[in-house]
Amino acid sequence: MNLTAFVLASLVLAVTPGPGVVYVVTRTLAQGRAAGLASVASGAIGNAGNALGASIGLAALFARSSVAFTAVKLAGAAYLVWLGVKALRAQPDDGDTMAAAALPVGRIFRDGLVVALLNPKTALFFIAFLPQFMAPDSPHALQGTLLGMTFAAIAAATNTA
Repeated sequence: MNLTAFVLASLVLAVTPGPGVVYVVTRTLAQGRAAGLASVASGAIGNAGNALGASIGLAALFARSSVAFTAVKLAGAAYLVWLGVKALRAQPDDGDTMAAAALPVGRIFRDGLVVALLNPKTALFFIAFLPQFMAPDSPHALQGTLLGMTFAAIAAATNTA
């Protein structure tokens, strides 16, 4: 396992802005540090779940079954649309738009976790990215899990920063 190369590649990927970073920044600006940290935690656990899924073959299923991939992708998209519609329909109590955006930290965590877990692209990313850094003579599931957890920790650290 080439851990140094993996950590460097993971750092480059983690600091590249994407939907996860946008979610963390939006929640932090709207509600403060606790909401931002809940968003980081849900993204990290979601990444870890996708890495674990990739390690046990879920991503292989997605790669071979366009039906499974499409089903999870559509479920994730539907959930994002549902969150968006709910946000648009929310009415401020006293005209303060920030109050309308305020959600309990537990709900922010749950929403972020569902979005992260229902992103099949993340699982496919792990199945494409992780093997490049694995030793061929060691257990693949264990290596994949360790590398995936390392990536999740790196992403959580950069998102927290």
